[in-house]
Amino acid sequence: MGLFTEVWAKSNQLVLIISKKGVFRIAFILPLLFWLCSLFSCAFAQNNPPFELSPRVGAELDSNEIEYFNVFPELDFIKSAVYRKDGFGNVLFLLSRADGKDTTVSISKLAGDELSKLINRFEDVPDSSKIVNWKLLPGFDPARLNYFENVGRNVTVFTKSGNFSGRLLLASDSAICIWMKRGDFLPEGCDQYIRRFHYSEINSIEVRPSFSTKLFGASIGAGLALGAIQMGFNITDKEDYLRSGNSLFLLGIGGLAGAVGGFFFDGITSIGRYKDIDSSFLKYRKVQSKIRSNAMFYKVYPPELNKYR
Repeated sequence: MGLFTEVWAKSNQLVLIISKKGVFRIAFILPLLFWLCSLFSCAFAQNNPPFELSPRVGAELDSNEIEYFNVFPELDFIKSAVYRKDGFGNVLFLLSRADGKDTTVSISKLAGDELSKLINRFEDVPDSSKIVNWKLLPGFDPARLNYFENVGRNVTVFTKSGNFSGRLLLASDSAICIWMKRGDFLPEGCDQYIRRFHYSEINSIEVRPSFSTKLFGASIGAGLALGAIQMGFNITDKEDYLRSGNSLFLLGIGGLAGAVGGFFFDGITSIGRYKDIDSSFLKYRKVQSKIRSNAMFYKVYPPELNKYR
C-alpha cells in the first residue's frame, strides 16, 4: 500500500461452500465465528485502552476529520478510524470503509508521534516543514494538497443588536460564523474570536471588496501617468523632462484619473455585495450559496467548528 511503515492486515471475506452437509457445518461454524470475533474485540479493548491521538480529534477520527487532516492520503472512502496502542507504543488503526472492506493498519510509535504533531499544528504545516519529520510518514508530502487555506472575505453582519465585522469562516444551513480578530485563523482561538449568527438574527450581510479591487484605482493612475510621461519623453526628446512642470502635471492627471476609475469600479463591484436576509429562512437559503463561496471553509472544516455549524 505504501501508506505507512507497516500494514498489519486487511479484512478477508470468508467463502463457504455449501454441500449436502453444508447446512450442519454452517450452523456450527457461524456461532463459533461470532464468538471468536466478540472474544477478540473484548481482548483488544481490554489490552489496548483508548487514547487521544490529539486533543483536537479525541479517541477516534470521523470522516470529516480524516478528510480535513488528510490522515490516510492513499485510501478512499474511510468513514471512521478507531485507534489503540500496543505494548510497544505502536498505533493500530481500525478503519471502517464505506465499501464495507474494513482495514486494519499499524504504524510505529515514532510515526504516531509525527502524526500527532501533524494534527496539532496542521494549519502551520504548509508554511514550515520543520514541524513534522516527513520521512517517518510515508505517503505524506509537505507539498501535498491541503484543504486549509487562510482565506475568507471580510464581511459585515447587520443585526438588530448592532453591526459586526470579521472574516467569514462558514455558512451552514441556518447560520454563518465570522472570525472577529485581525490576522490568521487559529483553531485554539475559536471560543474567543468566533461569532455565530443564526439567520433569524441577521438583517443583511455586506461582503466587503477584496484587496485587489482596492488596488484597481491605483493601477489605473500609475498606468496613465507612466504612459503620459513616456509620451512626453518621446515628443520633447529631453532628458530632464521628468523634472519639468509638465511631467508633474501629467502625474497629477494620472492620479486623478485613477481615483475616478477606482470610484466607479468600486461602485460596479458593489452590485450584489449586500445580501438582504430580514430574518427570513427562505431569503437566507436563496443567497446562501453566494455567501458560502466567500467563506474560508465549505465542505471540509476543522473539528473545532463542529459546534458552530
